[in-house]
Amino acid sequence: MYFLMGKEAVWKVISRLAEMPHERSSWDSQTSLRRDLVDFYRMVQLDNPLPEADLPLFCTDEARTKALLNLYSKENGGNFEALKARPMEPRIQNQIESKIIRSLSGWKVLEPDLAKIFDVVVHTLFFQASEGYGGGSLASALGVIWVGENEHWEGKDWQEFLLHELTHQLLFLDAYLEMHFDNWDALVLSDSQVYSAILKRPRPFHLAYHGLFVVYEVLSFRRLLGEPAEPKVHAPSAELLPEALKSAAHLAEVDGQRNLMTKRSRFLLARVTEGLQALQ
Repeated sequence: MYFLMGKEAVWKVISRLAEMPHERSSWDSQTSLRRDLVDFYRMVQLDNPLPEADLPLFCTDEARTKALLNLYSKENGGNFEALKARPMEPRIQNQIESKIIRSLSGWKVLEPDLAKIFDVVVHTLFFQASEGYGGGSLASALGVIWVGENEHWEGKDWQEFLLHELTHQLLFLDAYLEMHFDNWDALVLSDSQVYSAILKRPRPFHLAYHGLFVVYEVLSFRRLLGEPAEPKVHAPSAELLPEALKSAAHLAEVDGQRNLMTKRSRFLLARVTEGLQALQ
C-alpha cells in the first residue's frame, strides 16, 4: 500500500481513522497521532488486549502475549493447541529484537515516511516460537504483529517481513474506511479459493488478495534496495512476479463468477495489477 498508493494516501487513511475517537483532525506530534490511532483500535476492537500508546514496541508481558495468542487461536477454529506456540528463548528473542531495531533504523534513512508510518500504525510486536507460524497479523488485532523464531534471517529478510506485515495492517485500516468485502461466508467457500502468489497454492479469496499486495510492496522495495542474494522470507523476484500476475488474473476471474469484491477492493485490485505489469 505504501509503494502502490503513495505515502500521502496512506497518511490520509491513518489520519481519517485517528480523528474518529476524539473528533480532531490535527496533531502536534507523531506520538499524539499514534495515541489517537490506538484509541481508534480500542473503539472498534473491544476484546483486543491493547496497550497504552506509549508502551514499548516489544511486548514482554506474559498475560498480554497469552491473550494475543488466543486471538490467533480463534482464527484457527479456536484450537489453541494447533498453534504449537511456546515461549521463545530469551537469547534468540534478544537477537531478533536487535535485528528488528536495526531494520527499522535502516528505514529511517532509506524511507523515512515508511518508518514513521510503521511507528504510528504498529504498537505491539510479541514473540512466540511456533511450528505453524513464522509470524503474522490479524484483522482482529490491529497494530499487533506476531514475530516467530526466525533467528537465521538477516537485515533484508527482517525488512521484508516488517513490510509484509505492515502491508496487511494498512489493508485492514483501508477496509475500515471503505469495505473491501461484504460477504465473508462466501469468501471461505472452496469454490472461492484463489491461487496464492506467495504460497503457490489455492487459499481463501481474501488471503490471496492480501498476498498480492504484499508481493507488489516487496518487489517495489527490492527495486529501491536491490535484489537480496539469498532471500528467506519471499521467493526471488524473477519467480515472484509471474506468480503475482497469475494470482491477480485468478482473483479477477473468481470475482467475476462470485461477485466477492466491493467497488473499493476492485479499484485496488486494478491498481495493483497495473503496478505489477509495470514491473515486468
